[in-house]
Amino acid sequence: MPGNLGRKLAVSTMSAALLCGMAGSIAGTLAWYQYSTRATLGYNGTSIGQSQMLQIGIQSDVDFTSNLLDALGNPIDLGLTKETIGGKDYYFAASGSGLGEQAISAYIGKMGQAVNRNLQPLSTHSYAKGDDFKLYRALISGYPNSSKEAPISAYCSLPLAFRVSYASKQGYVGNAPIWLTDAMATSLDGHSIIHNGLRIHVDGAGNKFILNPSLGKDGEAGATKVAGLLDLNKDGYYDHKDGQEIIYGDYLGSATPVAYETDSPLDDVNKTGGNSRTTFLSHHKAGVKGYASSSPFVTPLEAEYETLKSIAPLDDEGSLSGGMPIAITGSGENPIGEARISIYMEGWDFSVIDSQVGKGFDLALQFQINKES
Repeated sequence: MPGNLGRKLAVSTMSAALLCGMAGSIAGTLAWYQYSTRATLGYNGTSIGQSQMLQIGIQSDVDFTSNLLDALGNPIDLGLTKETIGGKDYYFAASGSGLGEQAISAYIGKMGQAVNRNLQPLSTHSYAKGDDFKLYRALISGYPNSSKEAPISAYCSLPLAFRVSYASKQGYVGNAPIWLTDAMATSLDGHSIIHNGLRIHVDGAGNKFILNPSLGKDGEAGATKVAGLLDLNKDGYYDHKDGQEIIYGDYLGSATPVAYETDSPLDDVNKTGGNSRTTFLSHHKAGVKGYASSSPFVTPLEAEYETLKSIAPLDDEGSLSGGMPIAITGSGENPIGEARISIYMEGWDFSVIDSQVGKGFDLALQFQINKES
């Protein structure tokens, strides 16, 4: 027992938790189209945890820490120290402390990101590990795809910076990898499903990938289909134009539509597994040529995602290796590791539907470094 406890403590002191409480509620509608997606994004209880060896900060060319006042007009101290290193400005929390809710809110608010604004369903379109990251605006009913890049006000992007120090060594340690070892996306009420649509894009240490945090530590890497039939105008039928149903998104191949003489029952062309009408599951309209689930359909392209299981390092009693580090500290007198973490909602996820209006969700991230050897 004492030996096991010692190993657990050794690991916990190497980790840091960034807890992002993402808005207690979603207002408006979550159908996949412009101007009708609403979600408030906030950060609550944010902390870094117990590590005295891992320090976290934000790299920013804009000073987001000055002239901040609380509701009573008193100055707000974010607990950050500004340092200019290699010509870049960093705002570090004290070693072993965290980026508090106020610090993160101040940054994303100053940058015009999705804090107390609209967190909108977006999409990368097709995506594979290593691809450059770009988000596109939500679809509009009647238009098969979206080519407009999403505004920063629709999601959140944090340029994180890390430093590592060990008790037996002077200064900060170079060539030290930092891993993302825990990510939990959960619903606030324990019943809603909107958290399943959350995605995190990581760009750091030469690794670029999308993480699906809702699948936990045992979930398998997979992909979200980014094409299909949709009922965006909520009339109870798959959208159609000029007498033929519209295939939205990115796909390969073609399909032959069939004419419907009467309205069809709900037809799960997109393979949602549901049994009630949503944006992704609807009826075929009489007099319109449509694509039946029982007939050959196009091949949707996919946005591939990783899970904790697929990016995790090997852990030998706190000695970590392999996996996909999100940052690696550099060299020189003051080595820093950087990673950009972008948090958004994937509009093609089947959980992004109207029944989730008013539901809340939380996102928690934990970073970890090697124990001192």
